[in-house]
Amino acid sequence: MKTFDVNNIQLKIQSPGMSIPASLEDYLIRHIEKLGKTFSRIKKCEMLLRKLNKKHDRNCMIEAKLFIPGTMLFAKDEEESFELAAKQMFDDLRDQLQRSKERLQEKNTGKEEISEPK
Repeated sequence: MKTFDVNNIQLKIQSPGMSIPASLEDYLIRHIEKLGKTFSRIKKCEMLLRKLNKKHDRNCMIEAKLFIPGTMLFAKDEEESFELAAKQMFDDLRDQLQRSKERLQEKNTGKEEISEPK
């Protein structure tokens, strides 16, 4: 397991039984930095990279947990390379962060929609 501090986000990367190339590590760190710029309240990210024993092409699995105050976000993807899987996973996390950010802004501005009874 490797641990990094990326713009005050504690990043842990686990890859049981395999080593991660420096280029992939850099790729993951750059994407965490981008997420941190999108949403500054991310405290921690835990990633797991694994080669799956599957006979089809999608044997590279990556999953991530993002910890923000009050909640944890989770995304997972399987592709033919870790870079492709990471791209899909980060897109999913970015969407989840955007929704969390919008909910937080609604809560802070008091503009939550109140549904009327039918």
